[in-house]
Amino acid sequence: MVFTNNATMIPQQRMVGENCILISVVLNMGIYDRLVVKNPKLAAYEKYMLDNRVENLGVPTRYNQFLNGYDYTHPAWFVFCHEDFEMKQDLEFLNKLPHEALYGPIGTRIEGKKVVLIGRIHHSDKDGSCCEEVGRRVSGLQEVLTFDCQCVIVHSDLVARHHLRFDENLPYDLYVEDFCIAAAERYGIPSMVVQMDCHHHSHGKLQLRFLEGMIYMMRKWEEASKRYASTMGLFAIGTHEFQKLSFESRPFWSKVKRIFKKICCPH
Repeated sequence: MVFTNNATMIPQQRMVGENCILISVVLNMGIYDRLVVKNPKLAAYEKYMLDNRVENLGVPTRYNQFLNGYDYTHPAWFVFCHEDFEMKQDLEFLNKLPHEALYGPIGTRIEGKKVVLIGRIHHSDKDGSCCEEVGRRVSGLQEVLTFDCQCVIVHSDLVARHHLRFDENLPYDLYVEDFCIAAAERYGIPSMVVQMDCHHHSHGKLQLRFLEGMIYMMRKWEEASKRYASTMGLFAIGTHEFQKLSFESRPFWSKVKRIFKKICCPH
């Protein structure tokens, strides 16, 4: 492994099955320490912390630093997760999964004109308040279109085989959705939800940068083989026009239209 100056490897206490590395870009050291480093369910696994408190580079740039520096002669599961993503179980289930897919705790399907969340997670504010369960609980592996950025899991063998990387033009939003679409469209790699006991301590806010990223994605993937959607349920890709997709449990289309208008018609 090659380390950058702002990256720290926290070694595992024991090895269980295949090696597993949790990679996080960190701004809030307190929440990362509490939810990831000192999480007893994750004591067996290495943590690779990318300290973003000074430069605050885009998350894909940091993730790619890890991917570019990794020694692929050492096979491992890569768990790319947010600093505020809490696993409430161990990761032993990874040992039973094939290497030929991407995995995550929650993803999307388009059913008719609805974007449906597949995989049940807990979701709350940073302090744990306003906690809710979101998504459809599943058993076994369930194929989806994309995952939420909170967590995506991929094996090093698959990364090395196809030179998978994150798009650095999407610095803070939609980079995992793009990662899933690129894997599917270019290499036929599926995205599979695995039901996990997990908690994302971050209610996201809809910002202009998200809509800007959405427009970038629509242009990038306008010739995609099918429509894709994000867990925010805001866009259709694979068509030549912006399409309304109703989100199963969060009807905020009017807000999207207002923000979309600001981007497209600033004057």
